[in-house]
Formats: sequence, structure tokens, C-alpha cells
Amino acid sequence: AKAFCNLGKYAEVEAINWQALQLYEKVPDNINKLALVLKWLGKYKETEQMYRQVLQLKERVLGKKHPSTLRNKNNLRSLSSIEARTKTSFNS
Repeated sequence: AKAFCNLGKYAEVEAINWQALQLYEKVPDNINKLALVLKWLGKYKETEQMYRQVLQLKERVLGKKHPSTLRNKNNLRSLSSIEARTKTSFNS
């Protein structure tokens, strides 16, 4: 998948990560990887859903104060910031 990213073939990366997600549906890292690809593709609503799913899983398994959980909270905040800037640029 990384090779496809390096070549700019994000649709292929998305397909690979969807397949991985089907195999390991509840594995937070695979969900997070798919969310990252969706973010690159500008699919922010889907990205937000994935980030929220990962956050719920990590909070339940690792706890709310775990560094990995906090990174996912930051990912969600970062996405909100990107969405706000995108909306502002389209409305200008």
C-alpha cells in the first residue's frame, strides 16, 4: 500500500485498506490507516466516522489518558480544523 501512496495511487490504497478492514474489522490501526487515506482523498465525513470509531475502541481498551488514545483525539481535532478551513475557502 505504501508503494501505491508513493505513486499517488490513492484509490488503490483505499481499496487495499477496505479489504484489510473487512479482514480485521475491529482492529483500530487498520481503521486508522483507512481513515488517513480517506482524508487524503478529501472524504472528510467518512474520515470522521472512522476516527470516532477508533477513538471509541481505544478509549474502551486503552483508556482515555493513553498516549495512543490522545493521538486519535488530536487526529479528530485536526480533521475538524481542515474541514473548517475547507468550508471557509469554498464560501469566500
